[in-house]
Amino acid sequence: MKRVIYDVPLWSLYLHRAARGLPRADPSDEAKRALEDEVFERLYAGEVEPIPEAQRSPSMASWAQRIHETIEQLPAFARLAQDCRGHPDEAAMAIDELMKEIKPDEADDVLRRSIRAGCGKATEAIERIREALEGLEHVGFGSGPPGPPGTGAQPRSLAMRLRDDERLRRIALLAGRFRRIAGGKRQSKVRHGADDLVDIEQGADMSRMLPLEIAQLAHPQTKLLTFRNLAEAACLQYRFEGKETLGKGPLVVALDKSGSMQGDK
Repeated sequence: MKRVIYDVPLWSLYLHRAARGLPRADPSDEAKRALEDEVFERLYAGEVEPIPEAQRSPSMASWAQRIHETIEQLPAFARLAQDCRGHPDEAAMAIDELMKEIKPDEADDVLRRSIRAGCGKATEAIERIREALEGLEHVGFGSGPPGPPGTGAQPRSLAMRLRDDERLRRIALLAGRFRRIAGGKRQSKVRHGADDLVDIEQGADMSRMLPLEIAQLAHPQTKLLTFRNLAEAACLQYRFEGKETLGKGPLVVALDKSGSMQGDK
């Protein structure tokens, strides 16, 4: 569909409008909304197809061209586009932050600063929403079962709710932090420390072998016996135990959706 100076595929228009909860694209859309469709296509797909100059509106084309040329010159926008490529929800969120900053009638240097600031805010918003979505990875809304993480309409609906609901966003961030603690504990398993000597055991750890076992290495008649015990993990050695502070257990979130919870509290 023709926008201001670029032709945007209908599928991209659908993804953009659905992710932001906007009406379907129409040829009579205002210039600002049409420009948002074009910038979304730059973020989501990376390439845009120009409309022949004879088919452009002279009054709006120069204004949109100026913004597009400024965007192309900014490394911050290139990094943002790389982060949003193929992710319609992130690209739509970036459009929200960018368009809050852009004032079309600004001077060139002011416009550059505005777009650069918008790119920074968009990157921060995307990082926050990804962290929140990670915390609620297996949560679904509606009557059906949740689909695979990161696919389908449920994650898109969840992303929109996280964007608009501050309380749900805080819950998701807390859940994500607990999951990282649990994941870190799984990766770094508790090992026996060396805080307290508690017993003598058999093993093959030369750093904990008893002096008697080490002394046998100095005599030719007992050295082979010590080597055999090492190979069989039968040397006498000290057993130490240590203490490690563990993270909290799994996080359980209970949502009361009964009739008594409806309405203001």
